[in-house]
Amino acid sequence: MNNKLVSIGDDRYYILGTIKVDCGFDTEKLKSMWGLSDTILRNGDEYFICMKIIDVEFIDKENE
Repeated sequence: MNNKLVSIGDDRYYILGTIKVDCGFDTEKLKSMWGLSDTILRNGDEYFICMKIIDVEFIDKENE
C-alpha cells in the first residue's frame, strides 16, 4: 500500500499502515507499534494506523 492522506471533516490524517481488525491487537497496542501514530481509524474490517496532521499558522513577527 502506498502511504496517503485521508480527510475526515476538517481533520487530515497521514496513513502509516493498515492491518486487519481481527489481527489480535487492540488499538492502543497498534499505536505503540507504529512510532509516529496517534490515531487508529477503522473502515470495515481494516484498521488504518494514522498520524494526525496538525494545521499551524505562522506569524512573521519581524514584519508586524
